[in-house]
Formats: sequence, C-alpha cells, structure tokens
Amino acid sequence: MESLKSSAIAILAGVFVYAVVQIFIPPSSPSSTEGTLAISTTPTETSAQKRASNTPLTKANIGALLLSPSSSVKPSVTISEKQENKPAPIISTPPVTPRPISTVILTPQPVAGQPLAETPTNTPTATITPRISESSSPIVTPTITPTTIPTPTATATPSKIVISEIAWAGTVANSSDEWIELYNAGEEYVALDGWSIYEGDSTKIISLSGNIYPNGFYLIERTDDSTVSDITADVFGSFSGSGLKNDGEDIRLKNSAGEIVDRVNCSAGWFAGDAPTRITMERINSLVDGSISSNWGSNNGSVTTGLDAKGGPIHGTPRFKNSISP
Repeated sequence: MESLKSSAIAILAGVFVYAVVQIFIPPSSPSSTEGTLAISTTPTETSAQKRASNTPLTKANIGALLLSPSSSVKPSVTISEKQENKPAPIISTPPVTPRPISTVILTPQPVAGQPLAETPTNTPTATITPRISESSSPIVTPTITPTTIPTPTATATPSKIVISEIAWAGTVANSSDEWIELYNAGEEYVALDGWSIYEGDSTKIISLSGNIYPNGFYLIERTDDSTVSDITADVFGSFSGSGLKNDGEDIRLKNSAGEIVDRVNCSAGWFAGDAPTRITMERINSLVDGSISSNWGSNNGSVTTGLDAKGGPIHGTPRFKNSISP
C-alpha cells in the first residue's frame, strides 16, 4: 500500500515537472537568446536494477522514466541560458486601419392605433414664365413718313422776306433815281412772281417777279436799270404816282394773295436817311417789326456799295449787308 502511494506521488511529480518544462521552456528558435536544457538524474540503484549512464535523454524517455513505477530516480532539471550580445529586436507597430462608421437609418414603424408621422419632402418650386399669347395686342411700330418740303410758289406766304433799305431821296446823279432793297432772312428761296410793292393799301408802286434766295437780296430800281449803274436790278420800272414822297410813305410788301408780308409805315415821316446828301435809310434787324422807328438808321458812310448813273458813289449799300446791321 505504501509502495502504491509512493509510485502515485512520483508520477504526479513527473507530470508536473513535464508540464512546467513545456510551459516555460519553448522550443529553440532563431532568436537572440539560445539555451540548453540539461536534465540530470541521480538514480538510486538497488540490487535488482541498474541503469546505464550513457543512455541519451529525450522528451520521450524522460516521460517514460518519470512514469516508470519501478524507478526511484528523482530527476533534477537545470535550465541554463546562454546570452549573446545581439541587438535588440526592432518592434514594429502595425498600422491601424480605421474602422468604418456604420450609419444606421431608423425607419419609424407604425404603432397600432396611431397615425404614422409624415416625413417632410423638399419639393422644388417651379417658376412659371408667362408666354405671350398670340391673342395679345401686337406692339405697333410707327412708320415715319418723310415730309416733302414743297417748292415755294407765288402763293406762299413767307414771314422772313422784309424791306431792308429805302433810297427815298434818290441819288446825287438824279433825285428821281429811287430804289428799294428786299432781304430774305429765311433758309429757303422764295418765288416772288405776283408779289407787289404798295403805297398805302391800294396804290401799287411796282410788280415783282423772279426769286429771292436765302440770305439774299432783291434790288428794285425806279425808271431804268441805270439807277445803280454797276449793279443789275432784279426788277425796274416807273414807280406809279409821283414816286416816293420826301415827307414820308406807308410802304407795304404784299404776296400774290394780297397778304401783307412786311410793312414800313413812315406816313408821318421817314425814320432815317437824308434828302440833301442822298443818304439811304437802312434797317437794323430784319427780324424786328419794320414799323418801329428805332429799328432803322441812316447809312454810316463807312460802308457803301454801287455807283449812281453818273458814276458817283451811292450813299448806301444796294444788294449788300447794311452798314448799321449787327
């Protein structure tokens, strides 16, 4: 009985030592540390059994030795470790791969007896561009019709044909050599056919013909064309009646329709000029009323044109800008 107990204890001790060896002494590997496992046994020989001292020790025969009930060998295990100076291993840390984040979409489940809440949906708002209906009123673009400017005729009534100068005293060569000048202050020529110069309202002095051009002059001579010997008259003839009186006249210019186009009312006496020196009466502003005395003056003697019937100088400006005009 005692022998069985001893054998059992020996077996358990062997198993324990074998387990310790397996756990704490791993198999040799190509590492920086090398070790040698040495197991020495000191058997207690009896007279009945002897062991040869040259038997090699392996894991297999160690287990067999430990499990042998007849053996009274108590193995002693010595672990020797041989260190070599080798560089410490480089420990590399493996890269950490981020784990994906899972998104969980919770879908609400209907509860019995309760309505399921509606999930709002963003619905785009359509922009409606109105289209023009065919029945809409069309845009009317006015058509500009060019206006034709008619050619002036004898029946036209221009307002810028004026009496600009009157030689009521005649010339030094002859007191009967009277002359009248017209001026066109407009921008169109005017046909003077059918026009006339009157004394007062009913006495015609002379009938006119031909044209007067813009910014142009029209010369009317009494008796013949030698009154102003070096300038051709537009019209000439005997002034009806006694000619221009030295004490004044009411001179009127009428168109072919008998309308008064311009008037110089000097029935109370001439506004300017001089009988002894035969100086003419000149208009200052053609756009100012001809019956205003302040709009008239005598030739200044510095500006004169033309020659009388004897070749002497005219004391005026026939068919030329007046000496006192601005």
